[in-house]
Order: sequence, then C-alpha cells, then structure tokens
Amino acid sequence: MIFVIGQFSILPMACYPRRPVFVTVILSVLICILTFYSSRKYPTTLINLDLTNGAIYTSTTYRHSSCEQTSELTSRLRNKPNNYDQFAQNISHVKDYQRQRVANIHHVCSNTTLFNHAAEVNRRPFRYYHSTKYKFLYCKVAKVGSTFWSQAFDILHMNNYTLDKITEGRLSIHIQTMKYRSHLSYNYLTRYQTIIPARNPFSRLFSAYIDKSYLRLLKSLNKSVLIKFLPNKETEQAQNQTTCPPDVTFEDFLKYVIRTNEVGIPSELNVHWRPIYSLCLPCRMNVSVVVQQETMKQDVIYALDTLHINTKEKEKILSLLNVNRINSTIPGVVKTSYGSVNRTCFSRLDLAQRLWKAFQIQGYIRNNQSFPNDVLNVTTVEDKLFVTNVILKTIEHNPMTSDEIAAQRYQALVKAYRNITRETIRKISEMYEADFKLFGYSMEPPR
Repeated sequence: MIFVIGQFSILPMACYPRRPVFVTVILSVLICILTFYSSRKYPTTLINLDLTNGAIYTSTTYRHSSCEQTSELTSRLRNKPNNYDQFAQNISHVKDYQRQRVANIHHVCSNTTLFNHAAEVNRRPFRYYHSTKYKFLYCKVAKVGSTFWSQAFDILHMNNYTLDKITEGRLSIHIQTMKYRSHLSYNYLTRYQTIIPARNPFSRLFSAYIDKSYLRLLKSLNKSVLIKFLPNKETEQAQNQTTCPPDVTFEDFLKYVIRTNEVGIPSELNVHWRPIYSLCLPCRMNVSVVVQQETMKQDVIYALDTLHINTKEKEKILSLLNVNRINSTIPGVVKTSYGSVNRTCFSRLDLAQRLWKAFQIQGYIRNNQSFPNDVLNVTTVEDKLFVTNVILKTIEHNPMTSDEIAAQRYQALVKAYRNITRETIRKISEMYEADFKLFGYSMEPPR
C-alpha cells in the first residue's frame, strides 16, 4: 500500500509488522503537515496493489484531508495485512503446484500405452504462438482463454497497442494474431520455455456447446449433429432445414463429438473441442508453465514473472485479466454473435435472450436477474451497442465476487451433466483420458 500526497510518496511504516507505536504517531503528524501544504494544489491518490489477485486499484480525490481522516487512514493501513508478504507466500505456493503440474506431465507422458507418440512425429506445430521478443511459446487452445492470450501477444509485440482494442470481435482478434504462429519444427521449439493452457474437459465441452451450438456461432454444427450423426424420425424434418436447423441438446452434442472421434482422425476434430494433448503435444515440448482455466489469474501472473515481461506490458496484460475482463469479453461476444447469426433463423430479441442466458452460465450476470423485457424489446435489440450497454450496466449494478462467479458457473456445469447418460460420460472420459491425466482432472463429471 502506497500513500501518495501531491508530489510526495510515502510507504507507511504501518504496513510493516512490529513497528513502534511512536513511529505511527510521528508518521500521522507528518502526513497531516504534508496534506495541509499540498492538498490545495495536488490530488490525493491512494494506490492499492493487490498482487495476490493481480489487480491494481487507484482512488483519487481533490478535496482537503483532515488530520482525523489521515489518522483513520493510517489506522486502516496499520491493521491491513502486508500485501507484499501475502504475494510472496502466494508465489511460493504457485511455484510448488507448477512444479507438481510439470512433473505430472512428465510422469504421464512416460506411459507409452496411453499415447501413440509415433503417430505425432510429422505433425507441424501450427497451434503454437512464438514470442520472438521474450523467447517463449504458447499453445493456442480454443475455449481455454485463447482470446485473452491472443490479446496478450499483441500487447507484447505491438508498441502502439491500446486497450480500446479489447472491444473488437473475437473473430477479428484471432485473425489478426495469426501472424504469431510458429513455423518451426518441434525439434527446434523444444529449446524454448512453453506455456500450456489446460481446462477440465467436462467444462470445456459445455463451454463449446454454449458458444457454438446454443449461440449458433458455428453455423453448420447443429445441422451436422441432427442429420449426420443422430439419424432418426425426429431429424427427417431437419434435413430440409439446411439454413436454420433446430436446437440440439447438450447430450446430442456430446454424442456427436464422440461419434466424429470414433469414425475419423482425432487430430481432425474441431479445435474447439479437440483434446488438448492432440493440439499441443506436451510430451514433446519443454513445458515450463501450465495455466489452468480454474486458476488462471495466479497462473498468468506467475507466467509473466517467469518470462520476465517488462512492467508496462505486464500491467496492460493484467488489466485485461482483472479490471477490464468484463469490458473485454462482453462487447466482443455480442459483436461476434450479431455478426455471425443468421437473422432468418431467430430474431434479434431471441439472440439477446440467448446472450443473457449465456452470460448467466458464464457467471457474469446473476441468475436472479431476469431478462429486462421492458428495456430490451423488439426495437431496441436491433442496436447491438445498446444491448451491450444494458448488459454491462446490469453487471455493474449487481457485481459478483470471484467466489460467487465460480459457484454460479459450477452450478450451471452440474446442472448440464445431471441428466447425461453414464454411457456418454464413459465414452467422453475415454476420449479425453490423456487430458484428464496430463492435467490432473477427475474423470468423473461435476456433481
């Protein structure tokens, strides 16, 4: 915690343990004196650097501060835990579990019965992004923070990158960052430190279903599910609905994924649900950091420190992950959805309602917040910027803590798998066995 008054910066002794009482008293008097002479000209700014959560908060006021207010602030600082000590302890903890994750990958990779290494020898590493500036690699995995990492690569390699780019559509972001793809062989790439993203396969599959099927961001998906892989009397009617196929259930989607894997080549599965092992081949890489979706914030901070990213770039990247996380996600999703969905399939009002539900599943909007029919009607939903602003205002006025977000997401995941048959679960577990074991996830669905 740093207290800045005008042009003076003071690191209060109150932040340190076992400080003498008289030091705190003297410090309070000095702050009062400095405040008296500087508050008329300079703003008073309180900077709270929460390294544990990777967030930076600033609060600035332009009014006089009384000695009583300053003493109260000093008292709060004195009783506040030392954030730097907390961060050091947290980093030590992160280092420990990162070592365990990397060691687990090495152990699992030694299981020759689980992996067909020979079949992967000639694979090109097209999923890897290469930072020539910081000499590291990142394996791009859809539905595991890939948009965030694409933006991070732009921050690292574009001197003129500004945070107003965060509102761009996701498709635009991914196309623009394809220039970071590596064209080197695996034998050469093993010289670099490598970041591998990971996510529980059950969670990743549900996220893919919501995006690509429920929101129709993959236009051909529902048609393929209904016609090609679930032939029955109910789908005969869908065969003529090539433009606007009906919705499919989550279990239908899972069966489709299983079937495409059984009849084809795993490496040719859609990248949004292809096993991470097949995309990244971690057994052949020099894995240094595993960034799991479930612990993404602390893992990213650790990765940036490990790679010695400079302070300015690090702050921009962390702002994407913290303060601007919602602002960098919501506008891009709405913009992408409005640009991708065929309006003849369902109305803009239907799309807005689906987006609302999707954001509840993702933990952005509280479950008890009903869709605002009085504000978002058949007329106003035609304006995607208006829809975006209504959603952002709703989130702003009803903020959720990180624990609440995690709990709501988990609740949605449990509900999604509650009625999935055991046979489907068994086949999914077999199909993603390498991912479950490489990254330490349970092969049982969330309960």
